[in-house]
Amino acid sequence: MTTNFSLNAADLEPLLSHLAEHPADPLYNSFIILGDSLGGSLVLERLRRHLIQKYPRKEILFYKGNDFEFCSFIKSSPIELLKHFYQLHPNLLCVLVADLGVDNITPLEQDKLALFLKTLTKHGVQVAVSTSLRAGRSYTDASTLTGEMWSWFMSGREYTLQHWQITYTRDFTNALTLEQDKKRFKLFSRLETKLFPWTLYPGILSEEDFSAFYQTVSTDVAISGLGTFTPPYYIFPRAICPSCGKTEMIPYSCRGSIRSGGHVIKFHCRSCKERIAANNIPDYFQIICRYGTRSYYHWKNRGE
Repeated sequence: MTTNFSLNAADLEPLLSHLAEHPADPLYNSFIILGDSLGGSLVLERLRRHLIQKYPRKEILFYKGNDFEFCSFIKSSPIELLKHFYQLHPNLLCVLVADLGVDNITPLEQDKLALFLKTLTKHGVQVAVSTSLRAGRSYTDASTLTGEMWSWFMSGREYTLQHWQITYTRDFTNALTLEQDKKRFKLFSRLETKLFPWTLYPGILSEEDFSAFYQTVSTDVAISGLGTFTPPYYIFPRAICPSCGKTEMIPYSCRGSIRSGGHVIKFHCRSCKERIAANNIPDYFQIICRYGTRSYYHWKNRGE
């Protein structure tokens, strides 16, 4: 999935090279990437490639923090196993955990996770984590974290990855621009009832009530099984506009459309003001779904 997303953060390359040259350097162990969660995953993938190239015979473990398998591993593993995990993997060089979260584990399991990470760093195994969690300067600011997890955060080296540094590189094959939709709408009857799977119906852009995007601070999302939520638009990767060629497209809507054969993502280009609709970019759709699983955005909606 992440092969279609490119990270533009030149200042990270020297840091990743240092970690590859000096794994388990006390100044960078643990290494915690905050901010853009997708970008953090891309950084860890890049670090893994550095380490594999430098140490081809060493063991490098890569976990997805919110993944069922990783959560199940923490839940089911006895504390003694986590404490001596490094001994069971004598060739272990690094443990990478992408998109670490605590939504799916209990406070007791948080403590087990913290113990696992602390023990690895103590015994010279490099730990690198990306997360959208915020620890705060004091434990009272970290309401979702236990004391053990908070203390692990405080012992790590943090790097904040800003948003707007990721580009979606896949072309928008069969996407529909507003100008194309206007022309096509004139050729088709609005009363057309025949459905063509995966075909964007005429009027999908030209018929919608669209307000100027600068007045919109969130993306309108409704996904079957996840519900409705409104994440801020700036957390998403920017895409290359098929109209002007600039990397200024951002999503303003993602909703299901029976007439278009599934979920449709609508983009607005901040450069040429063109609008684009697409329903054949599953990797971008998966990114939107990832944010749909975050309790923060649903909690925000309930408070409004």
